[in-house]
Parts: sequence; C-alpha cells; structure tokens
Amino acid sequence: MSSETETKTKDMSTSMRTLILIFGVLLSLQAQAQITFGVRGGTTFNTISQTEVLDAVTPDLDYLVGFSGAIYTNIPVADNISFQPELAYSQKGFALSQGADIDLFGAPLPLGVVANSHFNYLDIPLLFKASFGQDALQGFVMAGPAVGYALSGRLKTKANGLLDLNLTNTEINLDAINYERFEFSGVVGAGMSYQTGFGAVSLDGRFQQGFTELYDIPLVAEKVKNKGFAINLGLNFNIN
Repeated sequence: MSSETETKTKDMSTSMRTLILIFGVLLSLQAQAQITFGVRGGTTFNTISQTEVLDAVTPDLDYLVGFSGAIYTNIPVADNISFQPELAYSQKGFALSQGADIDLFGAPLPLGVVANSHFNYLDIPLLFKASFGQDALQGFVMAGPAVGYALSGRLKTKANGLLDLNLTNTEINLDAINYERFEFSGVVGAGMSYQTGFGAVSLDGRFQQGFTELYDIPLVAEKVKNKGFAINLGLNFNIN
C-alpha cells in the first residue's frame, strides 16, 4: 500500500470518527432537558445544480429517486422552539439520459444509455425547529446546516429503448476521480406531527442544497453541487 493510499485511509477513518463524535456531543446536551428520541425514513429526489454550460451539454439531467433514514433527538431550547440534531444515511446523485458519447466518472456512456449515479452519504443535519398548533396536532418548520461524508458510489447504466435493459453496475472510486467526500449544505423543511398513545407520528418535506463543489465534470470543466427534496415519515417518543 502506497504512502498516499495509507494517508487517505487514515484521513477517512479520522473523518468518520469526527462525525460520530460531533453527534455524540450533541446527544449529551439532553442531560437536563425534556427531550424526545425519534427515527425517520423516507424517499429522496436528488440531482445536481445546473450551470448554463452544463445545461447546454447535458440537457437530459434528471432527478434520482433514493432512500433516507435517520435517528434524531429533539431538545427544547425555548417555548415552541427546539434543536434537532440527526444522524442520517442518505442516497444522493443524479440521473442522466445520454444523447451523445461522453465520459462520466471514468466510464464511457454511449448514445441511448440512461446512467444513474448513486452516492451513499452519512449526514448530520443540525436543525432548529419551530412548532405551532394544538397539543395533539402540531405543525412545524425547520432549518439549519448539515455536514455530510460520502461513503461510496455506484454508476448504474441501462439501455434506453423499447425495453429497458440493465447494462452495468460499477463501483465509483471516489478518490480516483478526486470526488470531494465532505459536503456542507443547508436544509429547510416543514411538516406536521400527531400525538398518539405510543408517541408522535410526523410527516415532513425538506429541501437540501449543497454548498460544496463535489466533482469536476470532464470536457466542460464544470463543478457540480448536490440538491434535492425528501419526504419523511417519523416516530418520536420521550426517553426521560
């Protein structure tokens, strides 16, 4: 193993430990607060931010449907205001219906091929939440920053014709393509929750915009950023 590879491996391990440590510190804030613990899961719709140049070259860029799941705590900080740190797994990426030969993540994409780029992320959203409404049924809005780390990626292709035929399912070497694993982003969302006998059931929609330039698209030298929507169903309950 080369010294460069060893350094990258050590950096990845340190980065992962740092993310877990941040979430652990946030959980320790619960000591003297009446908090709730929750889990959520949902569907994501992700793509990348388009520049004018990239839009001219790849006009058939589309949203990729994925999955997101998280555990979280909700810590009251004032009347109807709370702090909600989350530890989440999410799938990001984009879909591309290719109309001309290009090279994507080191793989050639011929005419008539649909490419789905999946990236698996560990995310830590740090959200402030404002609630309103009656005791049992409440609405809420939330916003805050998030830090993420790309764990892995895959490029799946299929022929686009009368019949969709799966062609390839290839792992993307993120280090080889100089993909920026760390991502900083912003999250805004809204939803509602209903208090039941076993906890509060919640439904929310959120939008996440990445601020980090992740990857330099070959030929056009355009860097891209993640963006996407998510619809989540959650359950939270008191733990103290």
